[in-house]
Amino acid sequence: MPRSAKYRNISRIDHINTHGWYARVMNNGRQRSKLFSDLKNGGNQAALLCAMAWRDRMKEEMGIPITSKHIQGKANTNTGIVGVRFSEKENKFYVSWQCPDGRPGNTSVSANKHGKKKALKMAVAIRDEKERIRLSE
Repeated sequence: MPRSAKYRNISRIDHINTHGWYARVMNNGRQRSKLFSDLKNGGNQAALLCAMAWRDRMKEEMGIPITSKHIQGKANTNTGIVGVRFSEKENKFYVSWQCPDGRPGNTSVSANKHGKKKALKMAVAIRDEKERIRLSE
């Protein structure tokens, strides 16, 4: 099976008596998965189409955008917001994102200049705008 976004989160399983496509969707630590058997779904290609349709339906139910681009689900920052972290030492929020061409982008917002609450709102707005641009292209 070719590696492309069309087949993302779908794997082929051929083991002894098990033959089918295994689809899985994960978001914020929640995982849903299902095996689509060749036998029960009318063959290899029909099972693959069923797995793809199920995956897209689950993404829609879980609120995950259907796109070929990577979506970061869980924040690994001290703010709990993807792409926004706070530096106590420098008293500023650092914002990072991926540009549409794949290069990393970053900036910072000073809590000294704007106050911590306003600086956080500004940092989140920057991150949201950059993510919106990346996903729209």
